[in-house]
Amino acid sequence: MATVWSSASTIVSDGWTGYQFRNVIPTTALTNPGFNSGLIRCTVTTDATAGSTNFDAAWIGAGIASPNYDFDGSQVQLTFSGATFINGVGPNTSVVTDFVPLTFDFINAVSIVFAIHISGTGGNLVRTADLGSPFDLRYQLMAAGQEGASAPTGTFTDGGGFITAVKLIEFIPPPSQPANPFVSIWISR
Repeated sequence: MATVWSSASTIVSDGWTGYQFRNVIPTTALTNPGFNSGLIRCTVTTDATAGSTNFDAAWIGAGIASPNYDFDGSQVQLTFSGATFINGVGPNTSVVTDFVPLTFDFINAVSIVFAIHISGTGGNLVRTADLGSPFDLRYQLMAAGQEGASAPTGTFTDGGGFITAVKLIEFIPPPSQPANPFVSIWISR
């Protein structure tokens, strides 16, 4: 298993209830695991002041150059124990998504984009310090449903070079194919 992004930050970033946000992490900041097709998962973390937070939907995939928070069409939905959402996440809780298939070009892609919608009470998450450009956080107060859109509607606010909620992105190679169970055996006389 390869860790392609991690953050140890625990800075409080509160008030995300009702928002969709998109984190843009430049490919140059990712660790190339040496393969492009595999299974990806993310760890999403609430902060100490979070109430009962809901992650309504989460998606990940390659970003484009402009606008940098748009997906290139390769995005996949992340799941939580098989469900597309998780409700009632308490304070100081790290939620690990399931591994899902993703193809991502670690050499030629512009960025990886992580999109999520938050509801519930509190909606307080952890974030990094401002990492500067080309890291980016974009957010918009909106109903859930456009997290997986390549180009969501509406205007996103520029939140600076912060990465919010996603603390860890891991990537593993796809499972190997099982050997052929029908093996021919030749017997000579």
